[in-house]
Amino acid sequence: MKVVLGKTLWFLLPAISAVAYYMLAYHTERPQFDQLMGLVALLFVAYAVTTSSQFRKSTWMLIAALAFRAIWMAALPELSDDYYRFLWDGRLWAGSINPFAALPSAVIDLPKLPPGISAELFAQLNSREYFSVYPPIAQFTFGLAATLFPQNDLAAVIVLRLILILGDLLAFHSLRKILDHFRMPRDLAFIYLLCPLTIIEFTGNLHYEGLMMAFVLSAFYALLKRRWLSSALLMGIAISTKLIPLIYLPFLFRFAGWRIALTYYTVVALVMAILFAPFSSMDLVTHFADSLDLYFRRFEFNASIYYLLREIGYRISGFNKIALIGPLMSVATFLIIAVWALAGRSARREKAMPLLWMEAHTVFLLLATTVHPWYIGVSLALMPLTRFRFPALWAALAYLSYATYRTTAYEEDLLLVAIEYGVLLAFMVWELSQSTTMRGISEGKRVNNS
Repeated sequence: MKVVLGKTLWFLLPAISAVAYYMLAYHTERPQFDQLMGLVALLFVAYAVTTSSQFRKSTWMLIAALAFRAIWMAALPELSDDYYRFLWDGRLWAGSINPFAALPSAVIDLPKLPPGISAELFAQLNSREYFSVYPPIAQFTFGLAATLFPQNDLAAVIVLRLILILGDLLAFHSLRKILDHFRMPRDLAFIYLLCPLTIIEFTGNLHYEGLMMAFVLSAFYALLKRRWLSSALLMGIAISTKLIPLIYLPFLFRFAGWRIALTYYTVVALVMAILFAPFSSMDLVTHFADSLDLYFRRFEFNASIYYLLREIGYRISGFNKIALIGPLMSVATFLIIAVWALAGRSARREKAMPLLWMEAHTVFLLLATTVHPWYIGVSLALMPLTRFRFPALWAALAYLSYATYRTTAYEEDLLLVAIEYGVLLAFMVWELSQSTTMRGISEGKRVNNS
């Protein structure tokens, strides 16, 4: 239900949110779970109130969204340590070392290290024995930051942060154009731009799902305008930022027909080949595949269905069967999405595409062994184009997973995981029932009118 906010609330909610973002950026460390959850809860309540109101302050909301991101500008990420690998990869490439060809543990033993590569930085890496899994667009930005500031971590982080903020603005712009095309309120795009997860995880923690979705949304708008070549080029860039949009490609068969789809896939493949070319080596594919294989076979965090299967595996065999279950679930994900895309009639309708992509990504996450909060940002970018809002709830609930970092033992609180997915499932069922009811009412009206 829409509400009209009073003038006091229009100024009070952004002010409270700004303070909360400042506290998260500069005075909250990852082990401080209680403080983190308090601030996140406050931000999501303010976000829910603001985005459920009448959109009559679009300019102010845009200013607020940019201000919230600017607050993080001088902060090094405290809630994620992935950025150390971003700096590492960028400095390797700036030093003429292929980040896909060299393990960090091998680089650190070199007699002469590239500028900025040090034992101190190596000690901060969470993936010392893995080859890089960050595709070329991400690597280009890492290299740019390293070239400009090879020895200054904060300055390099600011470069990356500015790039990701530009990505958020591109996503926002593309969303508004798509909403215009569908004759939907264009300011629904603020549901994405103002979401605390997009601000904390993309701007604050420097995760690249936001930049990836900026290219995906631009590609989708070009698709709606039947600019096939432009769309394929942009989709190739999106996949070369993060690989996730690969799961969207099967849906093009029903939407555009197999001739256009095959041409589209060929262009996407060529774009990816060109962008990967600067990093090409005899071992590129092997190293990249090995790191992805390790991801499915070893990493587990904040999962849902996988944890249930893991428990069954424990009871049957007495040990963790992730090496078997992980790859099987990735195969199941591929088969479900492929069958869904090729058999579903709704894939022919352009307005159904964002929902299909969001549903495919939801299946991907529910069958994954690892679900970090920023993964949910992918569905958040598609959410304004659908009637469903469960990704926003999931974005808030996902921060319960940070309980894992309360100690250096990194032990998950499975009760909190169960609460997260239990509440999410209940809300998803409720939204589906509401959607079914509304569809029935709509169809009844059409029958009566005829």
